[in-house]
Amino acid sequence: MVRQGPLIVATDERGATVLGCLDSVETVPLGAQNAKAIWRRHGMTGCAIAEALPGMPYLPWLHTDTAGGNDLPLAELAARGVMVTRTSAYTEAVAEWIVAAVLIAAKGAHAYVRASDPREWAPGAGRPRLVAGSQAVVVGNGEIGSYAGAMLRGIGVRVHHVSRSSGSDWRTVAAVDGLADPGLPAHRRKRVALSAPRS
Repeated sequence: MVRQGPLIVATDERGATVLGCLDSVETVPLGAQNAKAIWRRHGMTGCAIAEALPGMPYLPWLHTDTAGGNDLPLAELAARGVMVTRTSAYTEAVAEWIVAAVLIAAKGAHAYVRASDPREWAPGAGRPRLVAGSQAVVVGNGEIGSYAGAMLRGIGVRVHHVSRSSGSDWRTVAAVDGLADPGLPAHRRKRVALSAPRS
């Protein structure tokens, strides 16, 4: 089937600005009856989409440029046969932020930054700890959690993955392996990385 005319996309103002330079796309507000796609951008809530859907009877496609889509009205979209796609462009970037947060916390980078504010050098200010040999619980084993886990293993961290589908609970893993035990030596304590939806 060949589409005649421009693709009619419901999006927000920023999305309309981005798509405005394309002759093959016409943008309309969310809820427009003639929309053939929704481009969900950061800041467009699942509730707003759920409220708009009844007025969009011919909608075949929703694309979200967020890493997850658990706040979307997925059951209603599936019942209507709406194809839902999402970007995977953020997977590596978010995983790198997870690893950066682990390193920043382990090295006490914030203390070094605070010590540098008055232009002082404070050796040992952050009480840096080795990350290699430590353990991490990665909550969520989707693309982001899997990638973060691989990166953490690459720097010598023992990684425990937990998710809804694995049947394991991060609190159980943490209790068994000593995450909550402040008496453990620093190199045996764990870091928790939340990569689960809505974390």
